[in-house]
Amino acid sequence: MESVHIQPFLDQIKRWKGEGLAASQIQTRLEQLQLPQEQLNSIIQEWKRICSRQKRDAGFMWTGIGGTIMLISFMLSMFLFQQNQNFLFVLYTLTFIGIAIVFKGLIDILG
Repeated sequence: MESVHIQPFLDQIKRWKGEGLAASQIQTRLEQLQLPQEQLNSIIQEWKRICSRQKRDAGFMWTGIGGTIMLISFMLSMFLFQQNQNFLFVLYTLTFIGIAIVFKGLIDILG
């Protein structure tokens, strides 16, 4: 029931974020609305929870993309090795790119 009362404020925060306001400016604007302190705290806490969930979900996406690139690197390396072709570029380049993307995802997840 509490989420019903804070949803309009979360929508307003989203609009302010879209305008490019910093977190401190958004908090100042919320305080200017003269809400009770516990409601203000719950709005801010809910907004932080939503932001961290979005960042965590993006981190899982990046980790999956990086893992897929590493799998493709492995498969291409094995294919080129079987064909007696030079596979070093594919092996090292794609694996490095995949690992870098996995680390970016892990940073977002653990964040």
